[in-house]
Amino acid sequence: MAIRLDKAFGGSAEAWLRLQAEYDLAQAMKRADEIKLERLSPAV
Repeated sequence: MAIRLDKAFGGSAEAWLRLQAEYDLAQAMKRADEIKLERLSPAV
């Protein structure tokens, strides 16, 4: 997809991939704040 965006709109495939990765990370961090994680008790 990044190559197609490069051909259609310019820029570089690497730039498009970097933008997508930054967006994905921001969304994951946003969701991580909403998720309550339970700690596992150590195995005995």
